[in-house]
Amino acid sequence: MLSGRGDITIARFFDAPHKKFFWGVSSFLFGIFIASAEIGTITFPFFVSVFFIFIVLSFVFPRRGLFFIPLCVSFMFFGALYYGFFDIRSARVVIPFEKESQVVGIVSDDPVLRNGFQEVRVVLSSPHKGMVLLKKRLFPEFHYGDEIRVRGVIHTVQDDGYGTFLKKEGIRGTISFPETATLSRNNGSPVKAALIKIKEFGFRGIESALSYDTGSFLKGILFGDTSSFSEDFKEAMKTSGTTHIVALSGYNITILAGALLAVFLLFLSPRLSFILATSSIFGFVIMTGASPSAVRAGIMGALFLFGKQFGGGRDFKNIILFTALCMVLINPYVLLFDVGFQLSFLAFLGLVYITPVFAAFFPGKHTGILSLRENLFSTLSAQLMVLPILLSQFGAVSIISIPANLVILEFIPFTMTFGFFTMFFGIISPIAAFLPGALLEYLLHYEMAAIHFFGNVGGTASFKFSYVAIIAYYICIGAILFLLPRIFQKHHA
Repeated sequence: MLSGRGDITIARFFDAPHKKFFWGVSSFLFGIFIASAEIGTITFPFFVSVFFIFIVLSFVFPRRGLFFIPLCVSFMFFGALYYGFFDIRSARVVIPFEKESQVVGIVSDDPVLRNGFQEVRVVLSSPHKGMVLLKKRLFPEFHYGDEIRVRGVIHTVQDDGYGTFLKKEGIRGTISFPETATLSRNNGSPVKAALIKIKEFGFRGIESALSYDTGSFLKGILFGDTSSFSEDFKEAMKTSGTTHIVALSGYNITILAGALLAVFLLFLSPRLSFILATSSIFGFVIMTGASPSAVRAGIMGALFLFGKQFGGGRDFKNIILFTALCMVLINPYVLLFDVGFQLSFLAFLGLVYITPVFAAFFPGKHTGILSLRENLFSTLSAQLMVLPILLSQFGAVSIISIPANLVILEFIPFTMTFGFFTMFFGIISPIAAFLPGALLEYLLHYEMAAIHFFGNVGGTASFKFSYVAIIAYYICIGAILFLLPRIFQKHHA
């Protein structure tokens, strides 16, 4: 028999509207996760049993708040159904797979330059329907909005790791080195075309102020563009655990947001500093061309600033959940198949919820915009949250990432902030950018040298996380975060 005290605890656990929202959205997202991971056949009987058991108990004990549990299970079912409908709808394409054919389409994004070729996303025109990824030689170059004719064999996207990434992007077919011809130009969105032009101006400003290697590195830091990186440098970043520096992630932008806020607070009021820092973040998103990863990172940075200004940085999990819900409703594939989405949200959660725990247990003075102490806490917090994802997706994690990040992250906010100024001066005039470019050159050389050094030291740990292990890991993290502050308060009471 259920005790009255236990029932009251359950009722209080779910009673407030913000708690209902939290558990309802969490259940919906968990249902999408179950459907994405294709473990519904295993878990479905269990959750159906829970649903009916608590339906009966809620009628037997109507005043004990038990009805909310089957309601959460219902939200899980809705999440799984939503994913299923989206998956069926996205698979409705009209593409002539696995045979020689000719199609016409519009280049839907700025082509990505790789080593020796370019990748182009093409939305097919009637009578065909769907998006394909075109791999072709570097010349002639295609541009966003070009209408092109393609002749070759379109292959179906496979259900492997790379295939799930392509499906998440809406790509259902691939075609390599076909015959191509440009039919017309400027068929895309004028707004998106303008944003891409702004980014191109930024690239020119960087190129006019810096050498090729350091300019390429700054493009990676500011815009996430790694097309000019050498294979050796990419491997050094991977081995040293510093790849996130050139990823448009919530973690990276949150560091920039904190640095900007700290700088503005030296001269301005908190409210005006918040407005200027937030505006700078959204200006950055526009500068990058407003790609999905940049928008996601910008939202994370803005949320971080919002929490600092209005919530003391303590508890705004419903805002984070609402943001995740909006992104998942647009594309439920991102929850399980978009590593960038996962790493951004998890690293951001680590910064918001784990970093303050470290700060409380290891108090000390804050020195500078980002001191070594804060860098250590931020790096550890982010690493703890993303560890299972890194191991499950890549099979290995760098064991020297913490010291590597400690000696580099101290300077990244300065590099990003100073890099934007140098870029703007470079757009105006190479002469105006000479002095800031010379100073930035030394800073970038130091960071690249540190990456190469730790990359040569090497060292990785390998371990495979199953879905069950990942869920158990985050349950443990949540339980620790829930219990530690209470233990800390009792100890100092």
